[in-house]
Amino acid sequence: EEVCRREARTEDNYLHEFLAEFGDLADGVFKQVYVDAAKKPYACENVKPVKGAHYFMGVDWNGRGTGTRIRVIEYNMATRLRRAVDLATVDTCTEDSLNRIQALNRKWDCEAIFIDAGFGFVQDEMLRKMGAAATNPVDRKLEDVKVIDFGATIETNALVPRVSNPKYINSPENMIERRTKPFLVEGAVMCLEKGLFEFSEKDTVLEEQ
Repeated sequence: EEVCRREARTEDNYLHEFLAEFGDLADGVFKQVYVDAAKKPYACENVKPVKGAHYFMGVDWNGRGTGTRIRVIEYNMATRLRRAVDLATVDTCTEDSLNRIQALNRKWDCEAIFIDAGFGFVQDEMLRKMGAAATNPVDRKLEDVKVIDFGATIETNALVPRVSNPKYINSPENMIERRTKPFLVEGAVMCLEKGLFEFSEKDTVLEEQ
């Protein structure tokens, strides 16, 4: 059973592939029972940066009506817990979105900022120019914004997420290309199933997503 669970990676895959139980397929990728468990009674506006924690920002560009969606995630290396600590929706202009990203980065001093390439066009270059023109080190991080193309592939270790031993992770013969979106979604599902992700119960947009 232990070997099968490692092979399946997620609980749903294990139920489907090894136990032939398909009753929850209609519920979608993120099961409601795990989503409910991840909801916690806090408001993002009351959360403050924690010394020693690591912060990352994700940006999804959208047009009018949906708006640019931004989330800041706190990562605790000791507990491996990921927590959504800040959020923003900007439904005006691109400049406002860029300014909000800059402001949130100043607040959380993010280690990395990830933006979606799908609707981004020139936003990544505009962020990099903002970073290049900055004088303080926090703003200069905008120069290193990371663009993620969810329709492309990503190079990763064939054994991830089963092992963390550097001799496997850094071994070139173990590197493979995987489709980016399924790889990232699978990782998110695993975090949710293992109780390693929390978000504010007030963040109804994220819950609906």
